[in-house]
Amino acid sequence: MTGQHLPLCQTIGSVFIGMSFSLLLYGFACAQVLYYSRAYPQDKRMTKIVVALLWLLDTSVTAITIKFSWFYLVENHSNQTALTTIPLLLSAEWATSAVVVLLVQSFYVYNIWTLLMNTRCRAPFTFTAALLCLISFASGTALAVVALLHDQLPALFSVIAVPASMQDITAAIADIYISVSLIWILHASKTGHGRMDGILQRIILYTVNRGLLTIIMQVVLWGTYWGIIGRVDFVWIIPHFMESKVYVNSMLAVLNVRNHLRGANSLKVFSEFMAEDLLPDSPIT
Repeated sequence: MTGQHLPLCQTIGSVFIGMSFSLLLYGFACAQVLYYSRAYPQDKRMTKIVVALLWLLDTSVTAITIKFSWFYLVENHSNQTALTTIPLLLSAEWATSAVVVLLVQSFYVYNIWTLLMNTRCRAPFTFTAALLCLISFASGTALAVVALLHDQLPALFSVIAVPASMQDITAAIADIYISVSLIWILHASKTGHGRMDGILQRIILYTVNRGLLTIIMQVVLWGTYWGIIGRVDFVWIIPHFMESKVYVNSMLAVLNVRNHLRGANSLKVFSEFMAEDLLPDSPIT
């Protein structure tokens, strides 16, 4: 690749845009964590630990993103040969992002487990969701390992095509499964009372929006991976740098919307994500 003119818009430009969106979403996450810490001091310790852990992981991903961008934009400024090399830091970023996605998805899987308490379908529903999440995480881990062994472009993209596709597709399927399950459970919990059903309908709407956001992100990321095979192109960096942050922000938004629902309906809305004390006994058996 030495001496070959490489497209700066699709390489350096993509790194800069990806880093910019990453920092923007990280700022949103920090604001949401600050709001959460002030608005929900009564939450269970485990929920607070999950939020703190997510923020620490998100901070780590952001730091790696900045260092990754620094490698191309500053350390190797005007050195086009460097564009054919992927720094080893990317493996750490891939692995950390996979942990973030797994943690957020596990949060929703736990809610499926909680909402299906005392029902026969509890175990199979939860097991299926957990299995999909673990397959996606395993694929993401494999992706990080492969990137450690292959750091040259465009050969790397051909090698990671399978694990990257597995990660994105199974993550999207897991998000679809989780969203549909939660929507079904919430819809089945409607009682016919206007105010109660109004709250449930709004929670369903939030669930749909969250699911669509993460599913679209995974599909776009999968498409960009396959679109760059055989060439040096960093367009995939843009959705990749945004992926874990979309998951973090969507989960924090779900947690932080509780006071809004409570104020709008003058009712005690869920103590964690969806409160068991709000939902009537589930008609699902």
